[in-house]
Amino acid sequence: MPGYKPESFSEVLRWLEDTEIQYVPEGKKAGTKSYDRYQKYSQAKTVAAALELGSKPLDFVNDFEKRLLKRVGGPVRDAPLDLMAVEDTTTLTQTDLILGGFNYQLAKKEKGGEGGDDAGKDPEKVREALRKAKLSAKFGVKVEDMAAGVGWAESPSMVASRSRANVEATKILEAVAAEGRKVTAEEVLRVLRLWAVKKNSDRKNVMPQGATWVHSETVGLLHCSGGRLIATLHTRAYPKVLTLLCQWLKDDQENGPAKDFQFTSIIINSSYSAKRHRDHLNVGPSCIRAFGDYEGGSLRYWPEDDRKTNLESLRDEDAEVLDVRNTTVFMDGNRAHEVEAYSGNERFSLVFFTSASFQKTADDVREQLVQVGIPFPDEDAVARARALLPAPRGYGIGAGETKASAKKVGRKGRKMMLKKEEGQKKKSLFGTASLFNKVLAARRAKESSEPASANSGALPTKAPGAAPKKLGGLFFLKASGGASAPNPLKRKAEGAVENGEEKKPASARPRKPLMMGGLLAKIQAKQQQQQQQQQQQQQQQQHQQPQQQLPRPNSPEPSVPTEKNSTPPPKRARSEAAGVADSKTLGLSSSAEKSRLAKKEPRAAAPTDTAKLSRSLFTSKAGGAKTASAPPAPATRKNESVAESDIAPPAPAAAGGSSSNFLSFAMSMSSASNVTELSTALQALMRSSGNPEVSIRHALTVVAPPSPTAPRALAAAIAEAFGEPAAPGLSGEALAAKAFTDQQKKRCAGAHQTGGGQGQALTLEEVAEAMAACCGGGEEASTSTEQRLAKLLGRAKSEGMEVYFLVRALQGKVGPSHEVVYGAVGRMLAQA
Repeated sequence: MPGYKPESFSEVLRWLEDTEIQYVPEGKKAGTKSYDRYQKYSQAKTVAAALELGSKPLDFVNDFEKRLLKRVGGPVRDAPLDLMAVEDTTTLTQTDLILGGFNYQLAKKEKGGEGGDDAGKDPEKVREALRKAKLSAKFGVKVEDMAAGVGWAESPSMVASRSRANVEATKILEAVAAEGRKVTAEEVLRVLRLWAVKKNSDRKNVMPQGATWVHSETVGLLHCSGGRLIATLHTRAYPKVLTLLCQWLKDDQENGPAKDFQFTSIIINSSYSAKRHRDHLNVGPSCIRAFGDYEGGSLRYWPEDDRKTNLESLRDEDAEVLDVRNTTVFMDGNRAHEVEAYSGNERFSLVFFTSASFQKTADDVREQLVQVGIPFPDEDAVARARALLPAPRGYGIGAGETKASAKKVGRKGRKMMLKKEEGQKKKSLFGTASLFNKVLAARRAKESSEPASANSGALPTKAPGAAPKKLGGLFFLKASGGASAPNPLKRKAEGAVENGEEKKPASARPRKPLMMGGLLAKIQAKQQQQQQQQQQQQQQQQHQQPQQQLPRPNSPEPSVPTEKNSTPPPKRARSEAAGVADSKTLGLSSSAEKSRLAKKEPRAAAPTDTAKLSRSLFTSKAGGAKTASAPPAPATRKNESVAESDIAPPAPAAAGGSSSNFLSFAMSMSSASNVTELSTALQALMRSSGNPEVSIRHALTVVAPPSPTAPRALAAAIAEAFGEPAAPGLSGEALAAKAFTDQQKKRCAGAHQTGGGQGQALTLEEVAEAMAACCGGGEEASTSTEQRLAKLLGRAKSEGMEVYFLVRALQGKVGPSHEVVYGAVGRMLAQA
């Protein structure tokens, strides 16, 4: 500090708290800022009294140098206080620590003053010594006994307190060894009082109602996220504390039920009552003991809990109340248990258990735990411990609980149970898969009894009695009546065409399609009304235009129309099942038809389900170039189907890219569940594209992205695109459903001016490029990435389920597994 001499600092550093001092009366000018404060502390007779009356440490140096203060008696040091030279910092008083800060000021003066850059002590080392000296004096632990600690996991105060506990544990273990006795519960409590238990916000399954954290932590073997098994930092920093706890349990259960009990980890709890829960990362039994000055706090334990009954349904009268304060309890933590309320200032508890997957522990980690006294078990030891407890018989299903809630609860049991309870209160937006399968089964049974028309355009179905195929997210699209999806829940509004004459349905009264509730019902009803209007227009056009005559086998060859003199073929209404190609992309080859008719050969069997579906899905629907082709020849007799060889190849896309419709592609990928179906669909995409290499690259980017978009970034993009609050906790199909719901809300509100339902449909190329730029990158995404995703989501058409499948694609869930994708690509390469 400029202006003060080093000699003044040196003099003040010799003073102790009882050093006698004397101030000059009225030493400062009245009216100044320091006058009132000086008038108070100048009445002090000792250094400690001056600090208590408001004197600042620098006031001693200032007043001494200006001759307003002088030392008149009392004890002093022979030399100025040097914190780096003090052997036992625990003996330092509060006055010593306050004045010791001048060591840093002197070090800075000596480092940059007359002594040059190399003179004196390092100021940073002096500051670190001052920090450790303060902690040492506060917690009563020497600097050399203080652990290094971990900055991100422990505060300096926690390090000092735990170091003191480690020193205390060392003294107890030495006394036990010298006296040849056991470790007592009182000695364990003494160490626990010194131990600083950290705040834990991850153990939500044990937190009392309204709590956001509890004092709880695990020492020993720790089961981390991703399945990693590590030794906690306590095993290296405070080994004597772990040794003391392990030795106490061994001595306590020398003649008890847990004699020679082996374990991997210890949970230290403090000052809370755990709510009813089941442990989910334990194997085998556990040992529990509580310590402290408290009343109540007994353990309620359901010994016959087989995990098939909901926690809330367990009855209090079935529980056993165990006194864990005076007795070590041997129990199974995987069965329901809770801690009763208690009164008092402190309550500690220790839980000794074996962590799941302990067999996979690395040898170096195992050796580190054994060195601190943890009796690491093997599979035989765990089996022997399990045999000490009888198997639970269960309590049955509680009142008001359904059988569905009695399923076995695993690691994700809590989430599954909450999801089922929410489903009972409010029906899911997607309906139930069982209802969908029943409708599909009824439809297949009907179609198996009624022959399919050759030009009906319906999707092929499996044989009667076959197990219904689970389509995953595709059910959501079909059930909602998307514009680009064949809806199996609707019955055909048109009659089958037989020999050029329209055949009326068996029932004169058309049956209404199955409707879903809420917003989906409105969408489906509107689309049904539009389809009825299109059917009426089609019937009027058919009555106005002459029917095309069928060629006979012996008739002269019909002339083939050319671009110059041909009349454009009449428009054919699209089939009710969207996704089947129109007449321009499914036209019959005139030469092939002529040859077949001349030879009177029957048509070939209908193509396979996947081939026909893929060929129809990858036709140019996204605004690609259209090419004229001959109109399709109608079937000549009942039950004939178009041969696969008679179908002309689809029109090529524009050069340089793929114009495949993204929604059609996503539907095809969702329905492809094996290598054969996926390879067939990808081959159809190659044939329909002007640049097969680019198209396949885009397809693989969408179906098998290297990494999905982070749920938080995707939720933020959905919120920005549709103006609804973000839902960071949602993921999977729930997030995709929210995007669809938000889009429909925006559409109904009239705020969607330029996006879905009014522009062109998204292409596969657009989605692939966006996914290549935005997918991956960790949980936190940049603002530009979220804006690009929001713009892409906003362009999705609101009619149909384009936005739903777009979100599923960004999540990496639009197609089958990566193994199926790799197998399909491998098959395509082998065939090539």
